Amino acid sequence: MAVVLAHDGHVVPTLPVSVVAIRWLVLLLAALVVAALLRRTTKSSVAVAGVVAVGSGIAATSASTWTFALVSVTHRAAAALWLGAVLALAVTRSWRRLAPLGMVAATAVAVSGFVQARLDRVGLDAFAFDQLVLAKALLFALACSLGLQGIRRAASGRLVLLESAVLFVATVAGSALTLLPSPPKVGVPLVSAAGPLQVTVVPQRPGLNLVHVYTDVPLLIDGQRTTTYPGASGQWARITLPAGRSEVRVGNRTLLVDAGHSTAGPVPDGPECASAFLGASLAHRALRSCPSSALSVQDRHALETLTGWLKARGVMHVQVLGDSTPRSKQAASALTGKGGTGTVGAVLLTGSWDTAARQLAALSGRAVPRDGVYLAPWLLSAPLLSSYSTTAPLLALPFDPHGSAARRYLVRLPAGETPTGSGYAAFTSAQAAVQIWATAPVSIFPKDLGHAHATAGWFPGGTLTAVTFLR
Repeated sequence: MAVVLAHDGHVVPTLPVSVVAIRWLVLLLAALVVAALLRRTTKSSVAVAGVVAVGSGIAATSASTWTFALVSVTHRAAAALWLGAVLALAVTRSWRRLAPLGMVAATAVAVSGFVQARLDRVGLDAFAFDQLVLAKALLFALACSLGLQGIRRAASGRLVLLESAVLFVATVAGSALTLLPSPPKVGVPLVSAAGPLQVTVVPQRPGLNLVHVYTDVPLLIDGQRTTTYPGASGQWARITLPAGRSEVRVGNRTLLVDAGHSTAGPVPDGPECASAFLGASLAHRALRSCPSSALSVQDRHALETLTGWLKARGVMHVQVLGDSTPRSKQAASALTGKGGTGTVGAVLLTGSWDTAARQLAALSGRAVPRDGVYLAPWLLSAPLLSSYSTTAPLLALPFDPHGSAARRYLVRLPAGETPTGSGYAAFTSAQAAVQIWATAPVSIFPKDLGHAHATAGWFPGGTLTAVTFLR
C-alpha cells in the first residue's frame, strides 16, 4: 500500500526490501484470516475480521504524523478487508452477504487512496513514485470493474478469481512504493539522504540553491564540485534548480527535489543564511532576508551591552573588526564612541563567518589580546569555535544556549546539521539576559592522541559555560 514515510515535511530514506516484504506478508496473512472469518455467517466473525484488518493496517504503517498515519491505516485495513471478502466470496459464493462488504471496503480504499495521493502530491510527472501510484490506482479500478461484473453475474467464479488476482498485484505494487522516495514538500529547505549521505537543500526554490552534504570528502553535485566554507561543517555546493520537480545528482546517487514555482524570498548568500533558512523552516516561519543584510535589535543590544560592560571594567580600548556586509557596518556604526581605538585591550569580531575565520586565524598566530577576543552573537557556530579554540574566543549572547527554547531548536535540528546563533534567531524570538559564554572542553585527553569524543550541541567535544551576566 502507499505508505508515506514523512517527518515534518522532510523526506525519510526509503525502507529496506526485507521490511517491505514483511509488511506485504502481514497484509496477505491478514487477508487470509479475514477470508476465513467471513466464511462464517455470524456478526461476531465479521467484527473480528474488521479488527484483524485494522490491526494489520496499524502493524504495517510507520507514518510519523497523525494525518498520514490515519489515512495509511485506513487504506491498508480497507484493502485487507476487500481482498479477504473477495477470497471468501470465491469459496462461499455468498454474494448477497459479502458483496456489500466488498463494495464498502473498495470505496474506503478509493477515498483514502485519493487523500493519500493528494498528501503525496502525486502528479503526472515522469517519476517512478508517481507512475507506480497511478498504476496501482488503475489496478484498483480494474478490480472494482471486475467486482461489479461479478455481482451482475453471480454465478461467475472466474471473475471472482480474476478480481482477487488483480487485488493481489495492486497490493504488491503498493508495497513497492516504500522502496521509492516520495516527493518532498514544496518550497522549503529539504533534509533528505542520498544513500548514506545526509543532504540538505536550501531553500529548495527555483534559482540558486545551496546544497550541504555531511561529509569531509569532496564530491560532484550536478557537475559542481563541493567545497568547504570557513565556520561551517561538511561540504557545500551552489546549484540552480528549475521550477517544479527535478532530480539532483549527488555523487553517484539521485535526489528528488520539488522547487515549486514561487521565487519569493531571499537567495541564500552562504552557509550562515542556509542555517537561518533551515531554522525558520523548522518553526514554520518565513525568512524575509539573510541575517547579514541587517543588524537585528537583539544583536545590537548584545553588542552595546558588551562594550558597556567592558568599559565599566576599565577596558577603554575595544578594537572592532568587521567586513563590508551591511550588518557589520551597522554594528560598527552602533559601537562608534563606545570604546577607544588606541592600544588594543579587547577585540570584538562583527563580520561574517568567513571573515571571522580569517581574523581568528591571524589572532591565533600571536599573543591573545590582553582583555580577550569576543564574538558577535551570529558567530556562534560549532566549527568556528572548534577550529580556533586556542584563541579562546568569548561570545556575548542575548539568549541562553541551555534554555528550553534552545533545547527545542537542538531537538528539531536534523542529524548532520550543526546549531548556529543565526539558526536559533530564525527559529524563535525567545531572548534572555545578555551573558558572556566561553567554550569549555570536557575531554581529559587531547584529540590529537585519538581521543575525539565529540558530543552533540553548540560546541562538540565540550560545552558553553556562562562567565558572567552583563547588566
